[in-house]
This record gives sequence, structure tokens and C-alpha cells, in this order.
Amino acid sequence: MNNSEFELVYQKYAKQLFYFLLKLCGDYDMAEDLAQETFMRAYQSIDSFRGDCRLDVWLCQIGKNLFYNQQRRDDRLAGSDGMEKMPGKENIEEATIRSHMARDVIKQVRTVPEPYQTVFLLRIILEYDYKKIGECYGNSDVWARVVFYRAKNMLQKKLKEELHYEV
Repeated sequence: MNNSEFELVYQKYAKQLFYFLLKLCGDYDMAEDLAQETFMRAYQSIDSFRGDCRLDVWLCQIGKNLFYNQQRRDDRLAGSDGMEKMPGKENIEEATIRSHMARDVIKQVRTVPEPYQTVFLLRIILEYDYKKIGECYGNSDVWARVVFYRAKNMLQKKLKEELHYEV
């Protein structure tokens, strides 16, 4: 793929990828950085794109993995105290609990095998309907519903067993 062809890919998917990453990480600047890094990585490895899924799904998977890597680096740097940015007007205790729960859910999503992980994220983060998710994988909306349902059940079970969350 030459530069002008990749520029078309960027123009077509940049906004969608950015919003996916923004919902995933909740930070505008981080989402921008991750999106730029995603396109750089995609450009460097475009020849490895096998076409098993749509190009936008592949880009979201790259961005998701970059985010997970960033989270692991941040966890190592933060040590065991787990302190987050100070919340604004919010109750500190509630913000801390919600932040820890969100981090726990993201960690558990990482443990779910593919395609469950990506289908779950496409549905929750990008708010794709089942038909669009099914099309991404060359399957039906029923297939997407079943995969999402199974992914959700896997996550609920993991959260309940490992972290004692009632979901």
C-alpha cells in the first residue's frame, strides 16, 4: 500500500478510531496519542493485515492493544498504591471505587479470547449494532449477539469469582 492509499485509510477511519479510543481510555489527549500511534503501527505492518476482519476492526485492535500496554506501564510506574488523578467535585471515595472497578473490568476484558474480546468492545465502546458487528466478521447479527452474550457472561463470571463483584 502506498502513501496516498494509506492516507485514504486514515481519512476514512481516523475519527472512528479516535472515538473508540476515547471511550476506552476516557482521556482526550491519550486517545489522540493512541490514535496516532495506532496509525503509525498500522502503516508499518499493513502487509501483515490478513483480511480476517474489516480494516477498521483491525485498527481498533491495534489501538486497544496499545492502550492495554500503556495501562500495564502505568500500573508498574504507579506501584501498588493505585492512586489516580484527583477527582474534581466528585466524592473521592466514589470516584476511587468507580475507577478501580473500571480498571478491573478492562483487565478482565483482556483475558477473554478473541473474537469475544473485540466483539464486546465493539458493542460497548463503539456502540456498534449487532448487524454491523456481524458484518465486520462476515457473519450474521445472530452470530454477533451470541458472541457478545457469551463474552458478557465470561466477564460477569470472572468479575464475580475473581474480584467478588456482583454484576
